[in-house]
Amino acid sequence: MTTDRELLELAAKAAGIEINYARQRERDESVYQGIGLWTNTQTTWNPLTDDGDALRLAVTMNADITIGKSVKVVLFSPILKEEDSICGKWVVQGRNDASAVRECIVRAAASIGEDMP
Repeated sequence: MTTDRELLELAAKAAGIEINYARQRERDESVYQGIGLWTNTQTTWNPLTDDGDALRLAVTMNADITIGKSVKVVLFSPILKEEDSICGKWVVQGRNDASAVRECIVRAAASIGEDMP
């Protein structure tokens, strides 16, 4: 089972977002144990909880998002650079709220990050 932290790291990798590991280590050792990542551009990057981060991730990953009785996210790989190369498809059923959309975006991006060297 992948943790939220691992999902975030893989999604960041897929989107080309660099994690500031020195600052992240300081943050992890501090009293504040938030799960967001410290990137080179912001102190907390967490598309699992932040709508703006999730939307920016979806745009970066060229996501096609369908919201209805279930949420479906299909990402087009920037690695393969082909418009029709579907790399990930995540469906969350039974939830039709912003958190389901954010989770789908992150899981789909993480699936691409997982396949990257």
